[in-house]
Amino acid sequence: MVTRVLGRAGVLVVVSVLFLLVACDGLSDKTSLAPVLNLEQERENLLQQDIRFAEVAYKEGVAEAYRRFMAKDAIQLPDGGLAIGGRDAIYDELSAITEGSDFSLTWEPLEVEVAASGDLGFTWGIYYFESFDELGAPYVAEGKYVYLWRKQAGRWELILDITNQTEPDYEEMIEEEEGSLLNENQPENITGYTKPNKMNEQLK
Repeated sequence: MVTRVLGRAGVLVVVSVLFLLVACDGLSDKTSLAPVLNLEQERENLLQQDIRFAEVAYKEGVAEAYRRFMAKDAIQLPDGGLAIGGRDAIYDELSAITEGSDFSLTWEPLEVEVAASGDLGFTWGIYYFESFDELGAPYVAEGKYVYLWRKQAGRWELILDITNQTEPDYEEMIEEEEGSLLNENQPENITGYTKPNKMNEQLK
């Protein structure tokens, strides 16, 4: 009787161990079947997506580019403006601003990073806005941007757009302007070299 009880207990132990081994083996198979994430490749993919975004904006217009690359629930935080929520609202706002305007908006990503999960990432860089002022003179503004991206169905979509314009160095601009005016009104070079003219030739 004791032997029979021990035999049953032994069988139960063996069965339990076998069940655990099979379960663990099944889990290891599932784990091995899961794709290995290549973060370096994902960074490159995201970088190229940002570059394509900029190319479409330059060739087909800013509003159209945002419509194509932004997620439906995207948010835009423009410099000095209120937040705009939703792809449609952002597209309408950009269309109203850019319609009939003679300007160029380009940007260049400087850094990219992707989360370990592979479904979130960001890019940031510098943008350049070129247009004309009220007097028709060329106007160039420079700033920084941060894009937050989400990978959806294998494609990177923009979910957050943040921009910040770089304030120009007004003191440097004034010094350059004063320097140019000084050179225009000064007949002689500051090194003492006298510009040749008819008067100097006659004195010779």
